Amino acid sequence: MPEKISGTVHRTYFASPKFSAGVLQTDVGDRVRFRGPFCANEGDLVTLVGRWKDDPKYGLQFAADSLSYELPDNADGLIQYLAKHPAFVGVGEATARKIVRHAASAAHLDRLIRQDIDDLRRQLRIPRATLESLREAWIAHSADNEVRSYLAGFGLTHHQMETLLETFGSAVVGVLRADPYQLIRYVKAYGFKKVDKIARAMGTPKDHAGRIQAGLLYVVSDELSSGHTWTAGADLLDKANDLLLLDTLDSRDVIRASADGLLRDGQLVADGNAVTTPLFLETEQYIQSVFDLHGWKERPLPGIPRYSSEPKARQARS
Repeated sequence: MPEKISGTVHRTYFASPKFSAGVLQTDVGDRVRFRGPFCANEGDLVTLVGRWKDDPKYGLQFAADSLSYELPDNADGLIQYLAKHPAFVGVGEATARKIVRHAASAAHLDRLIRQDIDDLRRQLRIPRATLESLREAWIAHSADNEVRSYLAGFGLTHHQMETLLETFGSAVVGVLRADPYQLIRYVKAYGFKKVDKIARAMGTPKDHAGRIQAGLLYVVSDELSSGHTWTAGADLLDKANDLLLLDTLDSRDVIRASADGLLRDGQLVADGNAVTTPLFLETEQYIQSVFDLHGWKERPLPGIPRYSSEPKARQARS
């Protein structure tokens, strides 16, 4: 029979979008080791569901199957969740705003919808049929209402939320708390500037590692969109520095270190002092192979030297 334990994540030994291990300080003050297929962050208030296991290496620990969060009230998130979720038939943004303002908190809203829709009908003059439909759908989705209202606070549509939940499950909250810039990778139409505005409003620091890497990738992508196939390293640092506006005198060194990490991870590639994306380099090499196979051997252009795709020091070019 699965058990539940609640408390605060005291320490994480390892945390990734798909697995975390650490120490939970329970509501009664005990500290227990845990592990599970989710992203947990130090300081999170969570409830774990799973079983106790005696690991031969780490000893007794709680092997969690799932994690849920005690999320703070988020009025905007609740409004967007009620207004955009297709299950809440008849509840548009104006009605959702009235309901959330009247309830004042997520906990009170949950009680009103479950137990006292007559109060909502009297006070807000919302049709009974709409409220009964709302109650039915709210209870049906009770397991993830808090997570969805949190995601709605980002301005995500129902389809976008479903994409994230299918990828990460309820652990998506931990993923986005750890690095909200992962939205850029998983949600279409959410670029750096849009996510940065949201993340900064959430309190994400300017020097967050995910922010710096996302800013660098944005600069390279923007250069490609402008027709510049390679970006000079110095230009990349200058433009990223202007974009990120880090509050430190060694900002260029911090950005350079982040760029080196992207190169090591293969998210960017360099040739001499010029930088581009792996996809563009692959495309460029493919085009060159086509020329090598069909073009230059049969019909070389007079006066134009044969281009070599072999790596060499090059300046950024467009």
